[in-house]
Amino acid sequence: MNKTLYVKDCDAEVWAEAEKLAPGGLSPLVTNLLADYVKRNRPPNGEGFERIVVEVRQKQFGPVVKKAFTGRWLIMPGDKFQAEREDSGYHWNRGSAFAVAQTKAGRIAVYKFVPDDLQEESSCLEVYENYDDFKDARVDKYSRYPENLVAAVSTALGHPYEIDLDI
Repeated sequence: MNKTLYVKDCDAEVWAEAEKLAPGGLSPLVTNLLADYVKRNRPPNGEGFERIVVEVRQKQFGPVVKKAFTGRWLIMPGDKFQAEREDSGYHWNRGSAFAVAQTKAGRIAVYKFVPDDLQEESSCLEVYENYDDFKDARVDKYSRYPENLVAAVSTALGHPYEIDLDI
């Protein structure tokens, strides 16, 4: 099978450097990179899917609304995953815990809740189109989620996770 890739002039230098570095040529390099991309972004197969139901309370002491979807837990509510520390820029509610699921459609669902002993607090479910949208979610200029949560989700999905420091 023949495929043709068109390279923008501004990307020509990167392609030339890659061609020099690729031991078997560009075709095997591009194939390996695409295989890795597909592996990391393909919605999971039917294994591990279940009906997931979470309780969401929009306001303190407000009514509880149950929300359900089909997915698989990456971080289960029973794990009571919490931030390792309060971030200096964005503070998560004291005692807040997080659970994260991947939906059958490949989306990322983040359930933020307060463990059993403080159930009068609010809880929410936020859904992101894909892993990158979850990882890049912000409140003002600060990350919406603790670094250790993003790192744990990255590990569960087989994504590399690094924080680039401008130091």
